[in-house]
Amino acid sequence: MSNRKQDETKKDLAIQPTSPQQAQWTVQDWKNLVEVIRPLAEEIIQFKKNEFEYKVKRVGSVSTHNRRLTYSMLAFLLGIVALMAALTWVGKVSGDALLFLAGTITGYIVIMVQNLTYPLFEEEPTSE
Repeated sequence: MSNRKQDETKKDLAIQPTSPQQAQWTVQDWKNLVEVIRPLAEEIIQFKKNEFEYKVKRVGSVSTHNRRLTYSMLAFLLGIVALMAALTWVGKVSGDALLFLAGTITGYIVIMVQNLTYPLFEEEPTSE
């Protein structure tokens, strides 16, 4: 009889599928999953808010610094051009030197505006 039971058991095992059964999720299982994930999601959201606030403050401080630097550089360059114009008026410096200085300063201002508009070392925007 024991051989017969073993044969029946082997046949029963052969008939049963070998693939695992799919888990059946109940409403309570989903609620438990949400409760586990909620604190993690809130931390991620808070981190992104803090990151955004930092970026806003950084952009504000960088733009303030650039504005102050630009104003001081323009005042300095205007002073140099005014001094050269006065020396040219008096006759101590030739008009060609004033023209050369004005061209050089104009080129510098164009490059400075370009660097303020498109910073050289700023990160490239990435598409996500």
